[in-house]
Amino acid sequence: MSTLALGSLIPWLAVLSVEALQMCDGAIELHVSSRQPTAACPVCAQPSAAVHSHYVRRLADLPWAGIPVVIHLAVRKLFCRNTACPRRIFAERLPQLTAPYRRQTLRLWEPV
Repeated sequence: MSTLALGSLIPWLAVLSVEALQMCDGAIELHVSSRQPTAACPVCAQPSAAVHSHYVRRLADLPWAGIPVVIHLAVRKLFCRNTACPRRIFAERLPQLTAPYRRQTLRLWEPV
């Protein structure tokens, strides 16, 4: 029997930490946050670790055994330290999980 790595089933586990997993109102809820030390500014690509604030995005994911899955993604807002960049504050991007402004994971949104 071969073993299957959890990272092959959930590819974004390399960049995110699962803080909590719970069943709530008939859905599986995952609370996750980034484990990346820095994030790149989407305008100038300058990496930054200077946190401005946090917010939570709620993403729908593929169901598990017919049970709806909701991911609560804690996202950091960071300061861009490049003085030549017009963007002063930006939200970290997690392209392994979702696209900017989208409320679904890539697995749910992309066609099979």
